[in-house]
Amino acid sequence: MPTTPARAERFFVLIKDRDTFSHLDSQFKLSESLKMSEVEFVTEKGQRRRPFSDYPLHVQDSLTHLQSIVIDARTEALVSGLKNLAVVGGVEREQFHPLPEPVGGFQSFEAWNMGLKMGLKDVVMEVPDSVGGDAATGDHAPTQPGMPWGIAAIRAPEAWSVHGQGEGARALVLDTGLDVQHPAIAPNFERGLNFLEGGEPEDLTDLVGHGTHVSGTIAGKMLMGGFVGVAPKAKILMGKVCATRGCSNIAVAQGINWGITQKVDVINMSLGGPQGTFAEKSAVEAADNAGIVVVAASGNAGVNKVDFPAAFAPSIAVGAVDVDGVRAKFSQYGPELAIVGPGVSVLSSVPVGSALQTFVTITSSRHHEELIRSAPVRGGPLVPTSLTNTLVDCGLGMVDDMNKEVKGHFALIGRGSVPFPEKIKNAVAAGAAGVLLYNNEPGLVYAKVTMDNSTVAIPVMMVEESEGLLLKEDLGKGRSPTAAVQTTVSDYANFSGTSMATPHVSGVVALVRSVRHDLNGTQVKQLLKSTARPLGDSLEYGAGFVNAEGAVKEMPR
Repeated sequence: MPTTPARAERFFVLIKDRDTFSHLDSQFKLSESLKMSEVEFVTEKGQRRRPFSDYPLHVQDSLTHLQSIVIDARTEALVSGLKNLAVVGGVEREQFHPLPEPVGGFQSFEAWNMGLKMGLKDVVMEVPDSVGGDAATGDHAPTQPGMPWGIAAIRAPEAWSVHGQGEGARALVLDTGLDVQHPAIAPNFERGLNFLEGGEPEDLTDLVGHGTHVSGTIAGKMLMGGFVGVAPKAKILMGKVCATRGCSNIAVAQGINWGITQKVDVINMSLGGPQGTFAEKSAVEAADNAGIVVVAASGNAGVNKVDFPAAFAPSIAVGAVDVDGVRAKFSQYGPELAIVGPGVSVLSSVPVGSALQTFVTITSSRHHEELIRSAPVRGGPLVPTSLTNTLVDCGLGMVDDMNKEVKGHFALIGRGSVPFPEKIKNAVAAGAAGVLLYNNEPGLVYAKVTMDNSTVAIPVMMVEESEGLLLKEDLGKGRSPTAAVQTTVSDYANFSGTSMATPHVSGVVALVRSVRHDLNGTQVKQLLKSTARPLGDSLEYGAGFVNAEGAVKEMPR
């Protein structure tokens, strides 16, 4: 027997007969509530037709450019019957790609120099002179973010001097929403719509931060500290298509249909999954036919298979590399991969006040009140005033590792053996006043203090492996190193993922299309590939590293 869902489900229906769709579309636009069974029209031969008379299904939306409709239904049996109608080209249930989140989660932006080793030129992420604070006390004011390393690496500033900063170009981001009040976003935000079922059309609230981050990379306004997007004078449009359940194939199709109506230059989709959907394929092809460039992320599972919608032929599939130009471990690859871009520790905007900036100042045999690299741990408290304490070695944070002297002091704990939440739980039980975690490999990672996203009362921060081992060595020699810790809220964060590489490419497309609106997706893809900097195996790197300067200089005249 057919099942009856507890609530109506949405279905994407392609109407392959143009005349039938034209009548359905026009009647939908004249009615606030239309059932398919009510669609009636007279043919050129004078025949009265009701092609869906047996299907009293509510039409929720009509996607003009896709020649498709969105319906809701409680009985799948009715929907299944639609597939057998001669005028119907396909029916697909609403599906969800995983919610896009950065690999490793939120990371605070780094207040230190980051050298680039990709052979392009020496690039430094500048630390602004406005960094506040007193070195003796460890109190710090929030810093203004400098130019993200990826912007310099793709040679965006050099591209600006050739043909401008994206004036006149319009980029549609299909994502988790947008903080339209963010100082880097507000000047370039044009409009947006929420395509999630049951949501208010104008509600673009970004509860994840992903869409705001992606948008800042594409077209973030240049700010005093140096932060800037690839095309800082392009306009941003937002289509909210992702929520806690993930990213809806129907919402994506609706968003692309809207983008075609808006005549945008580029559509950025830093989202996807292993299974392609009929709705998204139809939408991507429609956008391509309309001359819109579609750019999508290859995926973060690290496997030899590009996710969809990036794997659809018209899309420009983008993978991620680190500052050394090496494929990120998470970056998916394969023959569909077109190009790669900066995707590791990418600085960009997040909803105002949603990120933490950490400050860890060490006094040891090798450091005298020196600020070192650090990252926040989700679930720890805000530490607005610097707290200083001595460190106690607590091994890997297991129960038996808890030094009895840790009570009232900061526990120094290495990564490995047991999950972060268990380490922190054990430290709290032992009476630690704070926890300084250190990595077991180069770089910093994102951690949670609890499995259920609850919080703890003591500060918890992450430092690099090298720093942790030096502190452990000091403690082993009977010395008493100290750490001063502080956090401040921030409007910027480092994210990692192919989601972060993708908007770099979309930004370059915006720079190109700001000058040549007439170049179609195939032409733009070829331009980007022909001007990319080769990095290695085309399966892993596509044509190479996206080159904004090369693309704008080599545009066909």
